[in-house]
Amino acid sequence: MIQGVCIDAAQTNVLKKETTYFLFPAGRAHFFVSQFPNKKSHRGIFESTRFQLVVPKPEKLSPVMDELEQKTSEYEQLSLF
Repeated sequence: MIQGVCIDAAQTNVLKKETTYFLFPAGRAHFFVSQFPNKKSHRGIFESTRFQLVVPKPEKLSPVMDELEQKTSEYEQLSLF
């Protein structure tokens, strides 16, 4: 799923400048634009030049997973034979 910020809302009442939208490819130079992460709820198809793509931040693991990773790094695998 791609997200982008509208940088050109000229000649449209549907888009707002500086607003983040979910973008779904619609050919080479266009996107289906939605406020929700669902292609079926799109607001229309717009040129890709109207948007600046946003790079998503990597999600942080839950505190339980962080603790588990720390514990496993403390152990070594030993061979008995």
